[in-house]
Amino acid sequence: MDAEEHKFVELFRLLAPDLADAKEDMIIAMRNLCEPMVNKERFGDLYDQALAYLVAHRLAYINVIAENGAGSSAATAGSLVSEKEGDLARSYSSSGIGTGSYIDNLDKTAYGMEFKRIRDMCIVSIVTRFG
Repeated sequence: MDAEEHKFVELFRLLAPDLADAKEDMIIAMRNLCEPMVNKERFGDLYDQALAYLVAHRLAYINVIAENGAGSSAATAGSLVSEKEGDLARSYSSSGIGTGSYIDNLDKTAYGMEFKRIRDMCIVSIVTRFG
């Protein structure tokens, strides 16, 4: 592992302590997959943190799928919008399957939400109004 990879693994371990079991080679492999998704110029000084949070999200999400299955509601359902304890009843927002809506899996982990927070600070989306 070179110095840059070592520095990234240290940052990852600092930001994602609950993923302490993640092997260094898996962290680096996921970093290599996620790097093209995070633009250094746009994220600037927050690039390393954004990349570490995205890698942590992807590894945590893989754990969700491994524990519950790829088709489980934990992996595919929208956000939990209501819950009842007696006779257990849960309601989720639309899963997006066949409805034309979109559920962002970044909302499935705290790491994904932190990535989105950093992204929203660094990248301003264009909003247009029609009609």
